[in-house]
Amino acid sequence: MMHRFLAVAILSAATLAAQTAAPSQARKTVSKAASAKIWSTPRTPDGHPDLQGIWSYVTATPFEKPGGSGAYIYAQEDSANPVGGYNTLFFDTVQRGPKDRPTSQVVDPPDGHLPPLTPAAKKRQALFAEKMMRPATGPEDRALYERCIVGFNTGPPIIPGGYNQNLQVVEAPGTVALYTEMIHTTRIVPMDGRPHGTLAQWNGDPRGHWEGETLVVDSVHFKDQGTGTLLLPVPLDENLHLVERFTLLDDKTLLYQYTVDDPTIFTRPWSGQLYMSRSEDQIYEYACHEGNYAMPAILSGARLEEKASAEGLKK
Repeated sequence: MMHRFLAVAILSAATLAAQTAAPSQARKTVSKAASAKIWSTPRTPDGHPDLQGIWSYVTATPFEKPGGSGAYIYAQEDSANPVGGYNTLFFDTVQRGPKDRPTSQVVDPPDGHLPPLTPAAKKRQALFAEKMMRPATGPEDRALYERCIVGFNTGPPIIPGGYNQNLQVVEAPGTVALYTEMIHTTRIVPMDGRPHGTLAQWNGDPRGHWEGETLVVDSVHFKDQGTGTLLLPVPLDENLHLVERFTLLDDKTLLYQYTVDDPTIFTRPWSGQLYMSRSEDQIYEYACHEGNYAMPAILSGARLEEKASAEGLKK
């Protein structure tokens, strides 16, 4: 009898302990679920999602899925200079994280590779590569980022690369400003429903609106010499129609999505995306022109090459 009593007592104690622990565990589960629901999209005074702040678009996700051709015109240029430049010291590096799970920033086509170039774009690519490789007859022969006109990672669309990869978003009634660190370019986006203008601009003519929680920026009227996108196989042109989407996923994450439709460059539209992280750092002025010693050096070097060639012919 004593053994049976002890067994019953032990079983009863275990049951009581389980009943006592169950509400505690349930409270923990509810607490976690409740804390996960505490965050909600912050709002500006006019009720729209508040995307303001500085966002870093440094990423470990490659632009295209590994295994592609990688035949970039810029890669050809870099291969001729294996020593590298002083800029290497400032390159941003980051370890892959949970938001780098996509195998590429290009998400459409689904294989993660850019669509084929059109025949006209291939000719444009060859001409651009030839200009970049020969002695420059003038600054117009060099890339836009070398001339400090646009950045090489600022877009639009924004495609990460190199350094100074920060975007600041500022919202005001009827207007959104998108300020990129490289070349300190500011895009002023009217949000009041006005139609597009007719003036061609380096960063296009943007118009914005809200689709639910997402800021949509629709841009047309680009110049024919390309935008600030180093990783594309050929500069985009004046026929570009770009749609960008900015969505706040949580207090620290901004989802950036875009669709490129440039029928004279690519055989079909394509889309990309990346996650931007909120940064507590400041953005400092990128004084490109003030420190652009490369341009006079490139041009003076080209003139010396021409002089040496002419003297060689005389001999």
